[in-house]
Amino acid sequence: MKKISKFFSMLAFAAVALLSSCSDDDDPKPAPSLDFVAGTGYTTGDVTLAPGSTLKVKWVANKGDKDMKTFAITKDGAYLADYAPDGAGSNPYNLTGSNQNTYQGEISTVVSSDLGTSDTYTFVVTDKDGNSTSKSIKVTIGTAQSGAINTYSAVLLGNENNATTGSFYDVNTNTVYGQAAAKTNQSLVDFVYYHGATNGAAIAAPSNGDAAAIYNNATSGLQTWTTKNATVFKTTSLNEAAFNAITYGSEIELAASGATDSQVKNLAANQVFAFKTVDGKNGLVLVKSITGSATTSGAITINVKVQQ
Repeated sequence: MKKISKFFSMLAFAAVALLSSCSDDDDPKPAPSLDFVAGTGYTTGDVTLAPGSTLKVKWVANKGDKDMKTFAITKDGAYLADYAPDGAGSNPYNLTGSNQNTYQGEISTVVSSDLGTSDTYTFVVTDKDGNSTSKSIKVTIGTAQSGAINTYSAVLLGNENNATTGSFYDVNTNTVYGQAAAKTNQSLVDFVYYHGATNGAAIAAPSNGDAAAIYNNATSGLQTWTTKNATVFKTTSLNEAAFNAITYGSEIELAASGATDSQVKNLAANQVFAFKTVDGKNGLVLVKSITGSATTSGAITINVKVQQ
């Protein structure tokens, strides 16, 4: 009996040792680290640059579990010719000596001259076991970042069934008007909110026909206005985080470039759209929430960023 007990004890010990060995083998080994270095003139994150200007990036990479082997920089997936530490064709760069432990470097490269385009620059460090770490910077080609903006939060516009909250908006002064007051200030009104049976939640220029069909009061309806500002709109791919990150008028101008529609329709929460007023002000709107319907009272809550 003692022999059997001893036999099973040895089996248990072997199993524990085996599991411990497997566990050690399966533990992930630290990959190299990679960080961008801030400094005057250097870029550390996504950026908008003027056409044909220079992108400057500085970095430091440190080994993880194993010595580092290569460092590479790509532009939209192709190796960047401007990065060639050992001359043409040395990207990826083979790291040797002390560079295998810590590698610091920088590049200066001229960006595209095509306004409105974007390129992604990716930096990759790889160790001798093939473990790698990468970081990317997206460069959008626009005007140099400049221009102050106004930001308005929680702007409330009622739909056509809302008897207490106005539907007409002046973005320059952040003023909401009811229909009668809007007619008196028609030259100041930049857009109007309605909730259509087909178009859903929509924001339109006063000149838009669908809006006129909704707001058709005999005395103050849009058909009675002599000035109907032709604000233009476009949808964007921006999300809430990107909207919140915008701080320059030039960024808004780039986002609004190409706006031609007289309204944006079927709006939903978290959607971002751009607009341009007749006096040349570009803006962005983040939809926060929508209530009501084409047959019930409701409202839209928006955040607005507009050039000063």
